[in-house]
Amino acid sequence: MGKLSIISIVEIGNIWIGKLSATITDRYKFCLMGKLPYLFFMFWSCLYDFIIYFCMLVCC
Repeated sequence: MGKLSIISIVEIGNIWIGKLSATITDRYKFCLMGKLPYLFFMFWSCLYDFIIYFCMLVCC
């Protein structure tokens, strides 16, 4: 039971890391397109992703 929960946490972590890298490139493209409102969104969403990722590192 304990091993199963650890494995699922690792899998969720890998999904988050994959999502994080994909969304960062998408946000970067928006910035390159010169859409300034997306810059503000990018800052907060990156901050949110970092907090989630950091929490997952601490939990593991």
